[in-house]
Amino acid sequence: MSNKGDIFEYASFVSPEEEDQGESNFPGYIGPPAGYLRRRFFMEPGKKCILYVGVHGVAKLYINGASVTDDILFPGPFDYFKGLPVGAFDVTSLLRKGENEFAAVLGSGWYRSYSISEKKRNVYGNDLSLIAALYNDGVCVMHSDNNFQASNAGPIRENDLVLGENFDANFGRIVFSRSARELDIKKPEDTHPKTLVSSHIKAHDIVTAKRISADLCDFGKYVSGGITFTIYDAPAGGNVTFTFVDSPVFEERNLERKRRISYRTKRGTNYYTSHFSIYSMRYAVIDADFDLKYFKLSAIPYYPEMKARVAFRSANDSLNSAFQKCIDSEKGFFTGLFSDGYSARGNGAGKMIYLSAAARGALDLMESEDEMRLYLKRVFEWQSGSGNLSNTNPSPHPKGKEKKLLFQNAGWGDSVIEASYRIYDITGDAKVLLENYDLMKRWFSYLEKRAAVPSVIPGMSSSFKRKKNPKAKYLVDFGIPLGDSTDDLPPANERSVLADRYRDMGTAYLCHSGRMLEDIARTLAGYVSFESVMRAEFLEDIEHFHEVSEGALEAYRYAFAQKEDLSLLPVDALIRALAFELLPAADGIYITKREAGERLLTIVSQDSFSSASLGPLAISMLPETLYKAGYKEEAFRQLLLLCERKGAYTPEYLTAIGSFVIKNICGIHYSKGEFTIKPEYWPIEKCEGVFAMPGGGRMIFGYEFLPDETLRVFRMERKGSTSPSSPGK
Repeated sequence: MSNKGDIFEYASFVSPEEEDQGESNFPGYIGPPAGYLRRRFFMEPGKKCILYVGVHGVAKLYINGASVTDDILFPGPFDYFKGLPVGAFDVTSLLRKGENEFAAVLGSGWYRSYSISEKKRNVYGNDLSLIAALYNDGVCVMHSDNNFQASNAGPIRENDLVLGENFDANFGRIVFSRSARELDIKKPEDTHPKTLVSSHIKAHDIVTAKRISADLCDFGKYVSGGITFTIYDAPAGGNVTFTFVDSPVFEERNLERKRRISYRTKRGTNYYTSHFSIYSMRYAVIDADFDLKYFKLSAIPYYPEMKARVAFRSANDSLNSAFQKCIDSEKGFFTGLFSDGYSARGNGAGKMIYLSAAARGALDLMESEDEMRLYLKRVFEWQSGSGNLSNTNPSPHPKGKEKKLLFQNAGWGDSVIEASYRIYDITGDAKVLLENYDLMKRWFSYLEKRAAVPSVIPGMSSSFKRKKNPKAKYLVDFGIPLGDSTDDLPPANERSVLADRYRDMGTAYLCHSGRMLEDIARTLAGYVSFESVMRAEFLEDIEHFHEVSEGALEAYRYAFAQKEDLSLLPVDALIRALAFELLPAADGIYITKREAGERLLTIVSQDSFSSASLGPLAISMLPETLYKAGYKEEAFRQLLLLCERKGAYTPEYLTAIGSFVIKNICGIHYSKGEFTIKPEYWPIEKCEGVFAMPGGGRMIFGYEFLPDETLRVFRMERKGSTSPSSPGK
């Protein structure tokens, strides 16, 4: 083996299916059956045996019956338009002298399952296949070809990443009656580059459901993952289906996309664990054609190895419940599908718009810095040559066939800057800024080029003030909803109204992104050596980012923030203006911070206002924006209203609730290794908790909120940390 580019020199893609699958989607159909492959071979293991495997789909891999990896849904989400995900596994300890067996079970996975965003199957292709090569001390001793045996006659009769599985327990031993089908798929590096990956998704503690009625089970919280169950005293050929829903109320159960396991029993005791699906679940609807009296149903959360950063409890039950739901939902963010119920409704899975909210919420709630960095690395690999970013990642569109509408939102790209900057703010490690600098800069360049260019969507050009605007070249005409579904796009004759509502968005983000990048470039100029060529680049970039952000700020104020515009700004525009600090403090021709804050307070304090009218980033910033504007009472009221939301929490909710609780109610602040705790009065009687500090150790705290609106600290204890801090009251 001369280099990693040659690892599959002798191997071919092989499929367990006799023909590729079409777009079949008839009522009740989940997806094609799983595929089975195996190859027996002889060898004498050397000092190091490495197995390389690339998959179109997801796979369970075995050597001599032992699992090759404990990752779930290997190789995880990937943009197959840009290459092939390849796993590299040290299998030395699994091999033996003489005869060995390699086996694989393949499911549709992200490659060809039903796409939530596209509402169709086979986004990347319609084959189910694998390519593999085993190297013994650098010599290829086994590779995939038509010597592999294949079968589709197994118990997994249907499978889909989102929709579920159909399993027949009456199948016996798999019969490999034919050779695998070799596929003519190009492999050269220039047409099919290989990326070494690991899914990083693990199975975690089991959550057992409680049967609350004859046809309904409750897991007690929202979970993203697989399921396992045991059915006792079952008949042969009995049929039972567990359908996973978001609400126990029949009229509110969302069955548009049935996430389910359909199971056919064998006689006696049946054990089952799901294989190739991720379910977003709180409740399971039971449907059986026999008397299903005795069974145990549990969920298996799927997420990377992450720990909760904080435990919190207060005298307010709704706040406690909401905070815990934030923790549970956050774990599902990194599985590639959210644990939010959105995957059932066809909105939300993998959307880039949630990254900004998740960056703040995830990093405040979970020790997720490593996973966020990996996520950003994948986004960089998926970024297009022009610098733009797809609305979902991995992208469901090949190069040149992207939907123009999906690149019309500045918030999608701004999220990569926000996420990188937030990781740096927590860890103080400037390396994360350096490793994501090209990703951020390329996106900003794309956004900058979009300035002063009309929208590419007919009817979506905004009517904001260009004439006489001294900085008109920095106006960005991105007039589509911030993070809303593109299904909400109105007919062409109504689009100008929508464009006017969101007319400020692109210019606001150009200023916000430019300011963050200016600070990032300044940080990196001090991070690299004084003589470094990169330092000169950073110094030039500082000037450029400053020029663009200041130009965008002036263009924004002239176009959107003159006194007469105040009544025209909707809630999301007011939130952006305040959160991004786009307004002056002093009176003049422009709206001031105070005036915008008063206007925002007037709107959101009305009984008719509902946060459901806002996009995800506006929701994520609402309580904090009110708090910083000086409206603490209303900020707390809006927080409690968000806590009353039914269902699981998407990233915007976990940011608004979880991050607000940590920073403001608990009073915990940490940045670049510095830790400060400054509690203040809130009307909730009492709160206490434990916070794991990024620098090591933990803080145990407890406050009592007294009737005279003062605060009593009854516990403030720090354990196991030697890192710098400045605790205070």
